[in-house]
Amino acid sequence: MSTPHPRVLAFDGLCGLLALAVVLTHVAALTFLPRRTQPSSFDYLLWHFGAPAVDVFFVLSGLVVARSYVRRPALWPYTAARLRCLAPLGLLGAVLGLGLARPARCQPAR
Repeated sequence: MSTPHPRVLAFDGLCGLLALAVVLTHVAALTFLPRRTQPSSFDYLLWHFGAPAVDVFFVLSGLVVARSYVRRPALWPYTAARLRCLAPLGLLGAVLGLGLARPARCQPAR
């Protein structure tokens, strides 16, 4: 019999903040203006805040996955549950990525 583990809402909030940090880092990198010779301290912080956020996000994700596996230790039920959760988001991300990358690649070179 599996032991129930209550959902830790702090993980959800922290993962959300970390994901926001990664998005802000990408926005800062994509909107960099090369005419400026010296980035501001805020620009520097935004550019370098994403990497540690990804590291912490992966550690928290590993903890969440481990707790999930403890609840459902049989391999196939665990795998099926993960696929039900992750496959729709993965498919959506792939479709959005292809939809955005395709028009950007078709732009004429200058």
